[in-house]
This record gives sequence, C-alpha cells and structure tokens, in this order.
Amino acid sequence: MDNYRKKHGNESQELNSSKSPDKKYEDDTIISRIMNDTEYTCDEERAADISIFLAAGHDTTAYSISWTLLEITRNQPPELAAFRKKIADGNLPEEEWKRVDELQYMIKEGMRLQPVLAMGTVRDVGEEITYQHGTEKVVCPKDSIYFINLFPLFRNPKYYDEPDKYIPSRWENTAPGAAACHIPFSIGSRNCIGQNLANAELHTVLAVLCARYDFDIESEGYPEYLTTLKPVNTLLIPKKLF
Repeated sequence: MDNYRKKHGNESQELNSSKSPDKKYEDDTIISRIMNDTEYTCDEERAADISIFLAAGHDTTAYSISWTLLEITRNQPPELAAFRKKIADGNLPEEEWKRVDELQYMIKEGMRLQPVLAMGTVRDVGEEITYQHGTEKVVCPKDSIYFINLFPLFRNPKYYDEPDKYIPSRWENTAPGAAACHIPFSIGSRNCIGQNLANAELHTVLAVLCARYDFDIESEGYPEYLTTLKPVNTLLIPKKLF
C-alpha cells in the first residue's frame, strides 16, 4: 500500500468527475478506486478486496467469455444475426451494444450451460430451516453446511427444456423456475462481490467480438475442472467482418 502511494500519490480522486478532465482512463483502475475510496477504514480492508478481485475476477471472467464465444461459434444461434442487425445501421452507439437483448440472452445461456464455478457455493446454516418438499417435510439443522452444485441445477430438465443444448431464446420469455435457478454469481447477501465488474467485462468484450468477428473452430479442446471450469486447448480463429 505504501509503495502504491509513493508512486501514485495519496490524494482522494473523483475519477468520474467532470472536474478531472485530464484524468487518463488507463489510470482509472479497480486498484486505484479501492485505494482512493475513503469508505475503507484501514489498509487491511483495501488489501482484502484487492486480493479478492485479483484472485476471483480474472480467470473466471476470461473463461466465461471463452465458453460463451465457443457456444456461439458452434451453434450460430439466430440471436447472433439479430444482434448484428440491430447495430448495423450505426444508430446505436458502441457503448450501448452490450445492452441489446439478444446479446444478453447469448451470454446468459453460455453461463447456464458452462458455469465457470460449476461446483457452486457453500452455505453455513445459522438457524434451523424447515420447508416442504412435495409431501415431505425437510429440516435443515442449525450449523449445518450445505453445498449448492450449480452444474446439475443449471441443467435440470424440470426447469429447462433440452437442458444440454445452447438455446439463447429460452431467456426471451423465461419461466419463473428457470429464472430463479440461474444464479451464476450465487444469491443473497453473500453473493459474488465482483459480479458487477464481471458482467461489465463480459458484455463489453463479447459485444465487440460478436459485432466485428466471425470465428472458425480450429480445436474444441476439452473441459477441465480445478476450482473453475475451463476450456483447455480450445482454439478459435477470428475472421474480421469490417
């Protein structure tokens, strides 16, 4: 922390303020924002959040982009053509491409089919929970630890028709059960701290790639799971559209 301050200074900066017109965008980083955020009470808190973003916010996002791009290339869904048509006339600013519905559907389906944190999340039950499952009464005892496996949840045929297929259109009119089950960043107060950053990166990068490139699959590679689900030896060859 002290070395950072020696190099960059110790002034609190309003990075998004019009009062700083000379501020270079490349200096506006996650680390700089955390370092200059006065809401933190100490450097230990800053270091903890920086570590979380560095450890959890890079490979996971990169793998989600890779999986989704592979599925789009493999399946050539009609949503890809619809997305390109909506931005083709040049009336939609590039910064708005990421908000196009069809792009949202393709990304959401990619994260459903190939969840990077496939083995899910863990919860420690702080109080006894009782719920009704069909005709059976289920009790979750206090202080029990429960593991939520996302991979089978996201492919549960009870909630998703043809669950093993990449079908972005399923998100156009989503069934309530399917929407509730789609929790790639977990849910509740202990959900992923970096999901806003991850979503911003996912949608910005994939919007540009889908708009400007087609891809050929040189090698589909194979999936490997160790902490994260990643595509190994997958190779896509880009072809620039314009």
